[in-house]
Amino acid sequence: MNLKTELKLIKAMGDILSTADRPLIILPEDDLAVMDPANVCEFIAKTENGKRLLARFIESDADKVVIPNLDFKRDGIAVSKYSIEYLTKIMAMFNIMDQSVKLTMANDYPIIIENNDFKVILAPRISND
Repeated sequence: MNLKTELKLIKAMGDILSTADRPLIILPEDDLAVMDPANVCEFIAKTENGKRLLARFIESDADKVVIPNLDFKRDGIAVSKYSIEYLTKIMAMFNIMDQSVKLTMANDYPIIIENNDFKVILAPRISND
């Protein structure tokens, strides 16, 4: 990844991970993850390159938490709703990296969007009906 691509990627990630109270999350595999301030979207670094980029958004005095692994498989069509604002920003980030992405979703479960370097988990919108 060249410097220009890295800078674009850091800006795109920063659009979601603003400077307010970001917790550092340590997963069992010693990966790095950062949750956005609204606790709606989590970025997980899967490679050393991903960890290096995500480390820019980690505060040294942040809370350390272990997050359970989300593993789900269901048949049928998923009907969960997700924030278009978040999805647009997340897909812009993945578009900068110019890699194919894998989408995993189910009813009332977070959507998981991932490529070689990152996994992004986005919580579904809560229905008001």
